[in-house]
Amino acid sequence: MSEQRVRFRDIKPYSIVDSLDELTGPSAGQITLPVDVHWSGPRSTFDVQDRDDLQQAYQSILSNGRREHLVEFLHKDLLLTVWPVLALDRRVLDLWCDRFPEIAAIQREF
Repeated sequence: MSEQRVRFRDIKPYSIVDSLDELTGPSAGQITLPVDVHWSGPRSTFDVQDRDDLQQAYQSILSNGRREHLVEFLHKDLLLTVWPVLALDRRVLDLWCDRFPEIAAIQREF
């Protein structure tokens, strides 16, 4: 008999917003993420105008953030811009694509 392996990523709860219009976080400047959102790496402050910083910050926020973090740190236009290059768990991708047709359209392009 084979055992079915349950991985944390398969049961981890992910947060989402009801509308992309709720994502009114900074579109310029820096954001400092709390340790419960971004715990890996030597720093927690990111420049949202730097593409690599934006990608790293948004991956952490989408993967680990609660709803209040999404609203506080994500910006709708920046999310749509960086979405194609985000390295996210399949469950996160599906959650956001299922909820938001504009994100699903971007996902299909790549």
